[in-house]
Amino acid sequence: MKPIALDLDHAGITVRNLHAGRDAFLRLGLTLTQRSHHKGSRFPGSPIEDWGSANHCAMLSQGYLEVAGMTDPEKFSNAKAHFKSFPLPAQSDGLSKKKLSGRNADAM
Repeated sequence: MKPIALDLDHAGITVRNLHAGRDAFLRLGLTLTQRSHHKGSRFPGSPIEDWGSANHCAMLSQGYLEVAGMTDPEKFSNAKAHFKSFPLPAQSDGLSKKKLSGRNADAM
């Protein structure tokens, strides 16, 4: 089997307090995008709606880091799934997603 060259497209950190998460990224010296509020449809074909989550991104020369969190717990958000998976406070913030991309689709 040929080895596959993979690149990290992005990594996402889900936090309960987006403001505090943003501040932590800034303290690390990262420059962040403005807050982006999430929108989408819950199911294919359903209407687009405002979700209860948002993010900031640190754009890197290749890929990016994302800090995402809830902004309105009353609204739908796929970020809620992260908190349901890790219900203990000590485990509630952390790496929630990563995306790899292959350089050679034929090798996959």
